[in-house]
Amino acid sequence: MSEAEEKELNNLLQDERNEELFLSVLTELMLDASEHEPYNPARWQPVQNRILRADAGTPVVPLRRSWWKWTAAAVTAGILAVVAWQMLFTREAMPPAGVAMEGRYKNDVPPGGNRASLTLANGSVITLDDAENGILAQQGNAQVTKLQNGQLAYAVTDKKAPVAWNKLSTPRGGQYRITLPDGTAVWLNAASTLHFPTAFEESERVVELSGEGYFEVAKNELQPFVVKTNDSMNIRVTGTHFNVMAYPGERTANVTLLEGAVKVNGLPLSPGEQAVQAGGRVQVGPADTEQAVAWKNGYFSFNNADIHAVMKELERWYDISVAYEANVSHLRFGGGMQRSLPLSSVLRILEKNQVKFRIDGRKITVLQ
Repeated sequence: MSEAEEKELNNLLQDERNEELFLSVLTELMLDASEHEPYNPARWQPVQNRILRADAGTPVVPLRRSWWKWTAAAVTAGILAVVAWQMLFTREAMPPAGVAMEGRYKNDVPPGGNRASLTLANGSVITLDDAENGILAQQGNAQVTKLQNGQLAYAVTDKKAPVAWNKLSTPRGGQYRITLPDGTAVWLNAASTLHFPTAFEESERVVELSGEGYFEVAKNELQPFVVKTNDSMNIRVTGTHFNVMAYPGERTANVTLLEGAVKVNGLPLSPGEQAVQAGGRVQVGPADTEQAVAWKNGYFSFNNADIHAVMKELERWYDISVAYEANVSHLRFGGGMQRSLPLSSVLRILEKNQVKFRIDGRKITVLQ
């Protein structure tokens, strides 16, 4: 960069509205540093094109606000330092990326997307991936409409009709958003199910969740909102924002509160706290709220996570199976990555940490 270009870049990055541009640049540097070669305009043209598309509005990883204050202030020096460190680390700790990586990565796996199915009261199933936008069905006293961008909405149209129960299910590699009849918005993560009525006519608004969901509950102090999970957690609120992670087979289930107030099995939570259930007991403590809702905002976030926890998230989002040929349980991972990346890009980033992978179809093998 010339001095004028460097000044222009710094001015752009001082504006927090441009953090998407910064993350797209940084992601490209991270992915390409391990294959460093002399500057080649033809090779870098597609990289430039991807950066420009991101700047035009393609969603990328949002920065944690705590990073922004120091990152933007020294961004030019920081980018150069990242590149230099990656090049040094690559030369000393990793073999050449070319043939070895191509031999291990027989194919790539795309990221998940807006995929789900809706089971109606009569047992019939609508595959939402294929359904056209618009009115899908009349269920009890509510009209079901598919909106744009992976969203479903329920609206009461006949208060005299009986209430029906529906089920929204996401597969592995799927996510979906639904607006319930009371205006409550729910985001479902991969491999999750939400069972709900087409209208809330009882003293409580009750839904049942298996998997993970983020809730923005419409406020109604006279009719509390209750989420029941398959591991006997009972979450009671009147109007608030919170995340529930309750996958079958996991050692723990948790509720993370971002705004408002909830009670989990009778224990109150304040914003910034998390209730964790393990072995039938619930404990309340401080939470990393950004990490808890990272999936809903479009990225993975790990904080000293072991490799098994990391690979479980990848299994659900990329619809893959994972096998282990090496004992790498001691490895820990921290940081964030876009969920919109293809699997190979995610694995290449993880391979900075003394581990390698092999992709064969949808089977991923963890190597020493």
